[in-house]
Amino acid sequence: LLRASSLVKTIGKGFDLKAALTCLKSGEILGVLLDQDFGSRGIVAPFLGIDASTPYGPLKMADKLKSRIVPLFIIRRPDGINHDLYLLPPLKPPSGESFGDDLEGSVRLCNDIISEWISRYPGQWMWLYPRWASTTGDR
Repeated sequence: LLRASSLVKTIGKGFDLKAALTCLKSGEILGVLLDQDFGSRGIVAPFLGIDASTPYGPLKMADKLKSRIVPLFIIRRPDGINHDLYLLPPLKPPSGESFGDDLEGSVRLCNDIISEWISRYPGQWMWLYPRWASTTGDR
């Protein structure tokens, strides 16, 4: 209800590439969660100091469509009701040219930023499955 009332569209469970491309080509904002275990299909890079398989498709898509990647974090205030929204500056590709030129470096950059925010606000990161299952065998 909250998402619908704030004009935020949601794409169904999983990742619907066609809907994501339509969203970006229409000039809309697409939010993607990168702190997912992507199994054998991901790029392995440190996440909170432990190697983790991370999806890289959103980086390739942003590269292809010349879309910006803007880290966004929502932090719950101490009152437990209200939240603050933090938009960081758009990321610059680690290689200087494009995210696709250095996918491993780009994934590492994203994981580092997410890890930094989780380290600052550890009680705010809610995760319901083993993030490192495919790299550490922790299921």
